[in-house]
Amino acid sequence: MTSLYKMLAGVFLLAGATPTAFASIVVPGDFPGLFSMDLIVGAFAVDSSLAPESPVGVWDLDVNNRNILFSGSAFDGSDPGAGTSTLNVDSSNHIIATAPNVFGFAATFFIDGSGGGSLVDNETSTAGHWNMTVPLYAEWNGLIHDLGDITLSTDNSISYWVNPGSPFEQTATGNIMNYQTGDAVFVGQTTVQSGPFVGLRISTEFLGNDPPVAVPVPAAILLFGSGLLGLIGIAKKKAT
Repeated sequence: MTSLYKMLAGVFLLAGATPTAFASIVVPGDFPGLFSMDLIVGAFAVDSSLAPESPVGVWDLDVNNRNILFSGSAFDGSDPGAGTSTLNVDSSNHIIATAPNVFGFAATFFIDGSGGGSLVDNETSTAGHWNMTVPLYAEWNGLIHDLGDITLSTDNSISYWVNPGSPFEQTATGNIMNYQTGDAVFVGQTTVQSGPFVGLRISTEFLGNDPPVAVPVPAAILLFGSGLLGLIGIAKKKAT
């Protein structure tokens, strides 16, 4: 959830200064604000809630240039730490996994629409518990199917079955977000309630990250920053 303002501020550090790694998130100072969570690596699995020992398959999460964009409200100041921030996401056809064969057809799983959740600060404002519920869909056999909502959480632990040829159960556990490194492990699971996938269980686990900003500051970068501000000023004048 790196703030654009932090990156711009880094451009204008004094020349010759030692590169500095800033915290990815400053709580509560960065809130309210708009943020982004990069998807680093993960898995997406489909099995059956009725016969989980017969998994459909497990695939790598599609993380190529993928991120989750969302907003966070100001923290409410309640215990612990800074309290709780309300999160909102508005995604559009955000592909998270592509399966080459689900019941004879390729399937693309994606989130699309509005979702919400919370970031609950810990006692020392160094880490946070992140939860968000988003709508999940699949494009399969030429149609779009509503799979219901799935909650992505750093607090939960889930289990699912993998390897259809020789099935075994795998467990995934979330890990709360470290504000300094930007790392967090998210897990989510839901059972489809209707449509051709009814009874199927959808599970996912992934590492999300917002890297700290480390900025070298040679004179050329300072000049670039000054020029950038000039361009912004010209654009504003033209706009008016």
